[in-house]
Amino acid sequence: MKILIMGLTEALEYTPTDSTYVIRIKYSPKLHSYHDDRPLQESSLFRRIQSYGFDDTDPHFPLKDRKHLDIDLAKQIINDFAEGRNGCETLLVHCRRGVNRSPAVAIALNDIFNLGEDTDKLMEKHPEYHRWTYNILLSAAGKIK
Repeated sequence: MKILIMGLTEALEYTPTDSTYVIRIKYSPKLHSYHDDRPLQESSLFRRIQSYGFDDTDPHFPLKDRKHLDIDLAKQIINDFAEGRNGCETLLVHCRRGVNRSPAVAIALNDIFNLGEDTDKLMEKHPEYHRWTYNILLSAAGKIK
């Protein structure tokens, strides 16, 4: 499966060329007044679009009203992807900037489901991926590294 990691602006402009599973990561609604719910381009090739809300936070460094990715939401992301990925050739994951959360989710799903991308290369390409997010997803899948 091809993996695309993008920021919001790039994702909004993207037109798929094959069947695509989309994960949209938004900020926690409690903290941020900024919410961009603009739809992606109209395309029948977007087979499934899932949205989740969590911030770039780590529970070891708690900040008031921030929502970090917890084990229950991690399991939901994994289960949703397991149910909806069949027939999809591409996984598109985006967050606001495409720097921390979306790379972490994409890399973790690559490891959990053996999607075929080289994890080391993805980590090298996205060095600021959020390690807590990556680790909690692996933990939720029972694949702790």
